[in-house]
Amino acid sequence: MNENLTTPGTLLMGKYRIEKVLGQGAMGVVVAATHLGFGTRVAMKFMLPGKGTSPERQQRFLQEARIAARLTSAHAGKVLDVGTMEGTGTPYLVMEYLEGKDLDALLDEGGVLPFAEAVGYILQVCEAVAEAHRAGIVHRDLKPANLFLTRFADGSPCIKVLDFGVSKLTEAGVNLTHATAVLGSPLYMSPEQMEASKDVDGRSDVWALGIVLFQLVAGLTPFHGEGIQQVCARVFFGEPAPLSTFRIGAPQGFEAVLLRCFEKHREQRWQSVAELAAALVPFAPLRFIVHAERAAAILGVDYAPPQATDLLPVSPLASLSPRSPPETPDTSSPWAPASSEVPGTLESAATPAPAPRRSGSTRRPLAALGLGAAGLLLLVGGGAIARAVVAAPPAPLVAETATLAPSASLPALEPTVTPTAAPSAAVGAPSASVVVPRAPSSSPRPVSPRPKTSAVPPKKDVLDR
Repeated sequence: MNENLTTPGTLLMGKYRIEKVLGQGAMGVVVAATHLGFGTRVAMKFMLPGKGTSPERQQRFLQEARIAARLTSAHAGKVLDVGTMEGTGTPYLVMEYLEGKDLDALLDEGGVLPFAEAVGYILQVCEAVAEAHRAGIVHRDLKPANLFLTRFADGSPCIKVLDFGVSKLTEAGVNLTHATAVLGSPLYMSPEQMEASKDVDGRSDVWALGIVLFQLVAGLTPFHGEGIQQVCARVFFGEPAPLSTFRIGAPQGFEAVLLRCFEKHREQRWQSVAELAAALVPFAPLRFIVHAERAAAILGVDYAPPQATDLLPVSPLASLSPRSPPETPDTSSPWAPASSEVPGTLESAATPAPAPRRSGSTRRPLAALGLGAAGLLLLVGGGAIARAVVAAPPAPLVAETATLAPSASLPALEPTVTPTAAPSAAVGAPSASVVVPRAPSSSPRPVSPRPKTSAVPPKKDVLDR
């Protein structure tokens, strides 16, 4: 590669002025440059000369641009231009310039991360990787050095997934990996990727994300070794190091989620990054839930977070459950329509109001609402229903009050309902009004405070009634 491509002050293609070298990887070197036309900063990546620069290496380098161009997620690094330098034929990429540092540098500077912060970062990665997987792309090189921490305009953290250079496109005719090729970083590679990178799928990225998350909170990878041979032996035949060896105080169930990422048989791992994201939601700040939702939506998944073990806490991410209306109406409000369990609502005018029905061991606490001896009855039928209620003696309701009322008196609730005309005598006449039952006299029945009771019957007696 021409050294002038990385020399500060060099003008390339008449519009990019090189400023400084940002870093160097296995396939290329990245420099910061200024676009003179826009006055904005960009990052330029040039392919390093390899062992006899082959057409395949050039195709793999340019493949990164095609992959990144497909991804629209805010958490995937953007490629703005691609081509080859005139005269030298060096392939290059022009990418968005990012202010910040990668997670590898963050670990070196500040040590391990809090659990919630680390999980929040991984959830953002899951969103970007889910889009890549839907497009038939397996990253195959997820590691802290390829996860860049920058900031949104409001200052909130934003993780960008970089370096799709060794990614696998699963479309026919685009796979550049030989049957026995091994690409990636050994510390983060799944067993099947160590055997042959050609046959991996999205579950290999799930393994890598588990390794990255373990490292973010523990400082070391779970299959750490002194050399590649030792690492490979532990991946194939050993068990991951217990998280408590490096970090104590992990939330209950957190390690169970990681252990499922490290299953040696991929059929036993989380089957997608959306499943992994849903399982991690209980350990992340609420603002990061959206990334799990997006990962599920991108992959067409609609389910409640699965339980990996009895130790895994129930997830608060109710929005990942199927979005369907509740089977039964909400009766918690005193103004909600009454159900069939409200006395007198399904009886004729000649039938006295029955005692409240029981559902299992639970009663509907009508009198416990503090509406007095008469209570507030909500009608869903016509005038015959109202007549049945008026004719019913209030004694059962008073008795129910004495039975279910707690020891401390509740303030009486004064309903703010305008009295309506007397209900129609026609059976089945529609009425949408909320009616306060009246005494036989012409004057409205006052709503009196709930009578005090001298003793509350034992709970067993109440439930046996």
